[in-house]
Amino acid sequence: MAQKPKFADAIEDFENGENYNGALEFIDFLRSNKISTQWTNSNTWKAVKKGVAVCYIKTDLENGGLWVVMPHYHNNFIGFPDKAADLVPGTLITVNPKSDLYEKIILNEKMMDMICSKISQCTDCGNKKKCAPGIKVNWWGKELNNRCKFINTPFINPYSDELECIKVLITIFADEL
Repeated sequence: MAQKPKFADAIEDFENGENYNGALEFIDFLRSNKISTQWTNSNTWKAVKKGVAVCYIKTDLENGGLWVVMPHYHNNFIGFPDKAADLVPGTLITVNPKSDLYEKIILNEKMMDMICSKISQCTDCGNKKKCAPGIKVNWWGKELNNRCKFINTPFINPYSDELECIKVLITIFADEL
């Protein structure tokens, strides 16, 4: 059986020094917070604390060292049907994951704008069985129109401010475990 690669080993081939340094900083943050990374499938790891995934991490070495962090939030999606396919265009989804925990972010306009900018806009991909034209999302009080109904907040090649935001999100989530 082939050995499952470690995230720390996967980033060694990054061509962009800034991406490599950011990924190293992120690894140090995870380790110092007793969060381990587990390989899940090709170029994807989940960061786990006490058996619960706090984020997913992906890499793409073919593009010179692209890496993506997708933080988890306390799941409290109000009005979210059991299946994303059941959503119709214009559906309003309220995302208010334990807002009292996330007050530090909600009160920080720069971080809020950063997170909201990560929520993918609908590209009307045409997959009518799984997707539909965009929905409205109310993310901690900010209404966003025409968003993909597969809601996540991917941070691609996070720069310094984004990395700090990710750390805060993960810390908040992990501290509740």
